[in-house]
Amino acid sequence: MIPRTAFIFLICIYRMNCLFGSLRPLSLALLMLIAPALLRAQGGLEQAKADVAYLTSPELGGRGYSDGGDLKAASYIRDQFTKLGLEGLSEGYFQNFEVQMNALVGPPMLKVNGKALVLGKDYLPDEGSGTGDIDGTLKVVTVGSGLVVPEKGIDDYKGKTVKDAVVLLDLRVPDKVQKDKSIDPVLWGHDNRIAIAASRGARMVITLVDQLSYGEYGRVTVIPVFKVFRKTFPKNVKTISAYIATSIRPFITQNVVAKLRGTSYPDSMIILTAHYDHLGSLGDNVYFPGANDNASGVAMLLGMARYFKAHPLKYSIVFIAFSGEEMGLLGSHYFVGDPLVDLGKARFLLNMDMTASGKEGVMAVGGVDFPSEFALLKAVTDSLGVKDLRKRENAPNSDQFYFIRNGMRGFYIYPFTGLQPYHRVEDRPATLQWDVYTRLDAIFRGFLEKL
Repeated sequence: MIPRTAFIFLICIYRMNCLFGSLRPLSLALLMLIAPALLRAQGGLEQAKADVAYLTSPELGGRGYSDGGDLKAASYIRDQFTKLGLEGLSEGYFQNFEVQMNALVGPPMLKVNGKALVLGKDYLPDEGSGTGDIDGTLKVVTVGSGLVVPEKGIDDYKGKTVKDAVVLLDLRVPDKVQKDKSIDPVLWGHDNRIAIAASRGARMVITLVDQLSYGEYGRVTVIPVFKVFRKTFPKNVKTISAYIATSIRPFITQNVVAKLRGTSYPDSMIILTAHYDHLGSLGDNVYFPGANDNASGVAMLLGMARYFKAHPLKYSIVFIAFSGEEMGLLGSHYFVGDPLVDLGKARFLLNMDMTASGKEGVMAVGGVDFPSEFALLKAVTDSLGVKDLRKRENAPNSDQFYFIRNGMRGFYIYPFTGLQPYHRVEDRPATLQWDVYTRLDAIFRGFLEKL
């Protein structure tokens, strides 16, 4: 039975078609047939928003490891799978594995000229920061971009002594250096420049950045390192004091795996994936919600599970929510090495990562590798009016990488870079573009039904 609100909506459309001859006539019977699909789409979007709201809530603290946010997210995904009656492929639907993380021990502190900077707004600790306590008596030495390329006559430390000093380093790289193809990009990479400062005896490094973003956890330096937002950093720096304590610690995390049996060929499968982990929290008041990256992809994965439970395919579908992606695709790498299914029976893999922010077109990673499936994808996007579909070879930019490298066919499909504040505390539900999400949802469903 159609709900009263939908019935009123249909009657309004029907009357408009009767009144205005310029509109193509629609029968009430046809509208009644369309209504359930419209209602499902709206209900699916509202459920996706609810999924994202929970996954990005303070309760989960950025879905990191040190405070158990990853386990809460995994438990939520498992509960959605069990409500749908999907089959678990391991005990409790979980596949456990270990990660090593450079974790904060208590909140950090950073003061400039005696004024405390605001964590998350003015500064962030570097992901690989070591432990240190700087009392404000050390000299501050500015070293430009901190580059040392002897064969090019570049030495930003020339004439400067940084031993037992705080080094102030601009992470921007001069255009002439970036454009010089004879210079190895490793030399102007972040890690190399920090290592140079440490090797010359610096006690701490401050890097000036245009955006406060966070990233991988696994590496660690021997000295404290902070990122400071360039726009709020004082121009005249007299004293810098800081405290930070970090420790490389092991954590047990988990992939979440479930299966929906196919109607005709249950032994063959399509694999759908999305990572649920994000960057966690820094103290009690700052965390990275990860709305687009990748609560949106998890919502898409769960939406596919709900849709195909009601509209099953001939082939089985295996749903995998990965942990460890933000640390270097660790969860997907672990699964490929210890699969819970026979990967030789997988027909295709579709990875969902950052699905709710972007521009008009979409990119298919793996599209160059698998032209026949790309042709199917193009037929779907053409039918949906997507004018800009591009392709590239497989790359280690998300969880499809190790599967494809291991011989599986697959795509990672994402919208061109949009408005999302990537790896920043501002990646919240309010920044999401749900029209982009809805468009990708239609692309994914249409493509999977064509496979």
